[in-house]
Amino acid sequence: MSTPNSRSVQVRILRSLVSILGFGVGCGGTAALAVNIAPQGSGILGNNTALNTTYGTSIVHAGSLTVINDGVVTGAGDPGVDTFDPATASATVSFVGIRWTTPRTDSIISLTLNMETFFDGGWFGPNSSSPGNGGTLTSAFLSDATVQFSLSADPTAATAVWSNAAATSNYLTALNGHVIGTNGGTNPTVPPAATWTLNTPLTGVTAVRLIGSEGGLAAAQGGFIGVRELAVEAVPEPSAVLALIGGAGVLGLRYRWRR
Repeated sequence: MSTPNSRSVQVRILRSLVSILGFGVGCGGTAALAVNIAPQGSGILGNNTALNTTYGTSIVHAGSLTVINDGVVTGAGDPGVDTFDPATASATVSFVGIRWTTPRTDSIISLTLNMETFFDGGWFGPNSSSPGNGGTLTSAFLSDATVQFSLSADPTAATAVWSNAAATSNYLTALNGHVIGTNGGTNPTVPPAATWTLNTPLTGVTAVRLIGSEGGLAAAQGGFIGVRELAVEAVPEPSAVLALIGGAGVLGLRYRWRR
């Protein structure tokens, strides 16, 4: 199994090759080759007493786990799911992620989350903090989430180990100015989206997730998160991409020869 560091070297090489051959202009090279692998796995959702190395507890308060990675972002038939948990006051962080039955051989480069924001919570932010019914989120009500990954055969088991992965995100700017739902009314039709880009691509993992402090005023724990969709973008393993690039190069040479 390739380590994250060795795989990052391979990805940088691929970026150079992609750039030379003209793929993904303006898309960051390998990003143009990325596909959403979340539908190939299963959604996970829950909360924990702290941002640590344990899985925590699965929570599905409303909706179904199937909506997390079904590829549908908007529409009445895909209302989202949340971690509202009035019974556990100590659960101050929530998470959403994807698990797979076998370790991934491709390189995960980013996660994109569409959130479901209710009048009383649904976003990553300080506990017991909200702009109020139908209010507007500002920096005071937002805090970034952390990307974690697991190599455990069952990442949801009590013995599973989760590790942090360094990433940069546009979460704080993407949700700044977003208007949340109203009590007894409707939630935003188009849920806000944010992307976490990994500093070093991940491979060989069985699960990835976003975990962070729960924003809002609802429930004993002072918040929860709501999810409409989570995408996990990855590029194929290097041999597959090189085969694709090689094929494209041959086609290009044939095209030039025929002209």
